[in-house]
Amino acid sequence: MDPAPSAVSAAPCPDCGSEVAVPGDTTLGEVVECPECGVPLEVVAFTPLTLAPFDEEEK
Repeated sequence: MDPAPSAVSAAPCPDCGSEVAVPGDTTLGEVVECPECGVPLEVVAFTPLTLAPFDEEEK
């Protein structure tokens, strides 16, 4: 398992391309929201920081 980053990081939103800030205490599987388009995004990896659209039905 990848360790969580120690500071705020950012990754592009896979839906609109905007940068999404991810706090350093975020865990894998945590859901963040794109501030630009509002899509919920799941943190799927830390190295590199990767976000994927969150599908509540899959969980």
